[in-house]
Amino acid sequence: MLSKEEFQRPRTPYELSQYVKKVYADVKGDKNIVKIARLKKNLYKQFIEELYPFSVFCNWKYPENNVLCELIIGNQGYDGIITLSTGEKEFIEITWPIDGQKKIQLARYMNKLLDIRTGNQNDIKEFEIRCETYDYNDLSKWKAVKDHVIEVAKNKALKDYTSTGGSSLVFLVDVEYLYFNRDDHNKELLDIVEQLKKIDYKVDSVYVILMPYEEILIIKEN
Repeated sequence: MLSKEEFQRPRTPYELSQYVKKVYADVKGDKNIVKIARLKKNLYKQFIEELYPFSVFCNWKYPENNVLCELIIGNQGYDGIITLSTGEKEFIEITWPIDGQKKIQLARYMNKLLDIRTGNQNDIKEFEIRCETYDYNDLSKWKAVKDHVIEVAKNKALKDYTSTGGSSLVFLVDVEYLYFNRDDHNKELLDIVEQLKKIDYKVDSVYVILMPYEEILIIKEN
C-alpha cells in the first residue's frame, strides 16, 4: 500500500518517474491492490489523478533533472511544488476534468470481470461482457468532454495562482474519442486549444496533457 510519507517525498523528475513505475508494478502484481487502485481508494486517487501527471509534467519541463518535485496532499490551493536550482519554488496546480461517477462504474465492472477471470465468480453466464463502441462521425461524446474542460478552466481562471517563483496550471484532457487521422477530429483538438487560450488566467503558465498519450501542449507560458 502507498505510504503518505513516501508519496510526498521530494524527488528529481527522474526519481519521481521511477517511483511511479514502481508503484504501477506493485499494483499489477497484486489483484487485490488492482481492485483498490481502480476504485481510487486510499491514496490511489491522488496517485492516478495528481502524482502520475505531475511526474509526466516534471520530466517534460525539466529534462535536465536539476529540480526537486514534491506533491502536497491537502487543501493548500496547489498540488505540487517544484524547487528550482536557485531555491525558488514553482507552484503547480493539476486538474483532470472527468466524469467521476462513470469512472467508478467502469472500475466496478472491471473488478467484477477480474474476479471472473481468476475464478472467484460461480456463475460466469450471469455476467454480461459489455463494451462501449464509438461512431467516428459522432463527436457528441467528445464535445461533452470539451465543454466540461472549458467550464472547469473558466472556474480555475477565477483564482490567482501567481507566485514569485512561477506557477503553472496543468489540465489533463481525455482525447479517447478523437482519431487524429481525421481532419474533423484534428479541428476539434485545435478548437479546444483556442478556447483555452482565450481564457484570462491568473497564473504564469498553462499546459494541457493529452491523455492517454501524455503529449503536452502549451496554452500560455511566461
